[in-house]
Amino acid sequence: MYGAVTDGTLLGVQRSKRFLDTLTTVARTDLGYLLEARDALALVHRGRRTHHIQDPTVTLNWADGVLA
Repeated sequence: MYGAVTDGTLLGVQRSKRFLDTLTTVARTDLGYLLEARDALALVHRGRRTHHIQDPTVTLNWADGVLA
């Protein structure tokens, strides 16, 4: 393992290709997103784990028909 990576999907050996294509492959393998940063000239990888550990934005109560 390299750096702080402790879990996730390993890609194995990669063929030589453009750097951005490699980053896109990494994001897709992790079921994440490769995005442009809003406040800097940079790329941001938002991995699958960040989607599963976030707090809910909308809560639905089907019994009362209330949207909170």
